[in-house]
Amino acid sequence: MKDLLKDDGILLYPSHPEVAPKHGTTLLKSHNVSYTALFNVLSLPATQCPIDLSKKSGMPIGIQVAASPYQDHLTLSVAEEIENVFGGWKSPYLKHVNAVFTEISPKARKSIGIWLLTCAGLTFTTVVIGGITRLTKSGLSMVDWHLFKELPPANHEID
Repeated sequence: MKDLLKDDGILLYPSHPEVAPKHGTTLLKSHNVSYTALFNVLSLPATQCPIDLSKKSGMPIGIQVAASPYQDHLTLSVAEEIENVFGGWKSPYLKHVNAVFTEISPKARKSIGIWLLTCAGLTFTTVVIGGITRLTKSGLSMVDWHLFKELPPANHEID
């Protein structure tokens, strides 16, 4: 393989024989791992490059870019060009999130925004008041509170 690729050769190879599998599902399909293990066994640099999302499942589809040993810069350069042509990485879940978000009415979005701002404001106010009372020792702070002050130590020895 090294003689075939020489110093400037590139090999494009599928990342997997099917769209990106869910975690743990390749345990019974150990032959699928050979697509990525091949370059590890041959000690060749390889860069995985996303191409698109499956129209059926929405999962990523990719390709590997491999080269001769110590030619990592070639794999990275070619992968960058492939990403430029195909639009780069796309979130497989983004279209689902957008679909859910567009189903929320503008009135509901406004209510959610007000609720989030109110929660943020209350949290900020609580932190500020807590900090002021702790720094000024104005009585609301529990700095000198000792719940177990009266209890003897657990390993108390009698003289």
